[in-house]
Amino acid sequence: MVLAGCGLNITNENPTPTPDFVTATLPLTQTLQPATTSPSPATLPIVSLIEGTTTTQINVRSEPSTIGNSFGTIAAFSKVQIIGRESNGAWYQIVYSNSPDGKGWVTATYVQVDATAEIPVVETGTTSGLSVNGLVVQPVNVRSGPGTNYESLGTLSPNDVVKVTGKDPGSSWLQIDFKSEAGWVATEFLKVDGIDGLPVTANSTQASTTEEVATLEPSLSPSPQDGDSMQMPSAAVTLSTAGTDAFQFDGNVSSPSGDTEDWLQFKSVGSTVILEVKCSSKTLQVQLWNNNQNIEGEVFSCEQTKELEVKTEETYFLRVLANESNSLHVTRYSLSLKIDR
Repeated sequence: MVLAGCGLNITNENPTPTPDFVTATLPLTQTLQPATTSPSPATLPIVSLIEGTTTTQINVRSEPSTIGNSFGTIAAFSKVQIIGRESNGAWYQIVYSNSPDGKGWVTATYVQVDATAEIPVVETGTTSGLSVNGLVVQPVNVRSGPGTNYESLGTLSPNDVVKVTGKDPGSSWLQIDFKSEAGWVATEFLKVDGIDGLPVTANSTQASTTEEVATLEPSLSPSPQDGDSMQMPSAAVTLSTAGTDAFQFDGNVSSPSGDTEDWLQFKSVGSTVILEVKCSSKTLQVQLWNNNQNIEGEVFSCEQTKELEVKTEETYFLRVLANESNSLHVTRYSLSLKIDR
C-alpha cells in the first residue's frame, strides 16, 4: 500500500526489541473506530506500510504516551497499518483517519507484527535543542519540583515517552514536559541517553529525596461491563522468544455490582511462564484455566510471583475475579506474563 504526501521524517534503522511490558489502561470509554480506514493521501508521505494485528482493545493517542490525548479506540484482533516506531520501540505510529493528521500512536506490545518486519524509526518531535527523549521504566509520580516534598502533578506509566529538558545539580531528578507544564521525575525511573548534556534547571537549595514507585489507586465507581468471556477474552497473546516474550494487561473488576471478572488468553512456546499481579487491594483472585477447567484453583494472591507449568503451544486462560463483597469494592490490577528464560 502506497500513500503520498509530506511532513514525516523517517530514519531507517534496525528495530530495537520491544520493552518487556506496556500498559493499556481500562476501562476505555471512547467509541470503537475501524482500524483499516485510511486518511486522505495528502496527509501521509510515501512509505511502505507494515500490517499488524491488535491483541486487545487499545487507545490511539496523539503522542507515544498514556498522557497523550486519545483520538479513539481500536477493537481487539483488528488490522492496523504501521508507519513506524519511536526510537525505543515501545510505541507504533499507525494510519488512523479520525486524527487531525491521519496518524496516531499505539502501544507496541498490544500489536502483533511479523517478527521479520523492519519498522523504521519515526521522529516523535520530542528531541530538539537541549532536550532528549526519556522512556519511563516504572510507574512514577511527576512532581512540581525536584523532590518528594513537592506536590504530585500526576503519574506516568511504564513505556511512556517524555521530553526531558533539564536536571537538578546532582542529576538525581530530571525536568520533563508534562501536560504543557514543567514537571520533575526521579532519574532512576527513566531510561535516558545524554543526561550530561542537559542544562541544570534547579538550584542547589531545592530538596532532592528518594521517590517511590507510584501505586495503583482503587477506582471510585463500579467497573463497566466489557462483555468478555472465555469465548471472547479481553486480550490474547502468544509468548515467544522470537517475538513477544512478555505481556502486561491493566484492568479493574468490582463486586457486588459492575464487571466481576476479566478473561485473558495466552499460549507459550516455553513450558514455564512467570505470572505476576499487582493490585490496589487484596480482594482479587486469579485462576488458570485449560480445556474448560480451572486447573489450579486460585493461582495466587496479589503481590506474589508464581511459575506456571504449561504445555507448549496449548491455549490457556487467566480468569481475574473480584472476591465477593456485601458492598461496592473496586480493585485495579496490573497483570504480567513472561517466558522463563
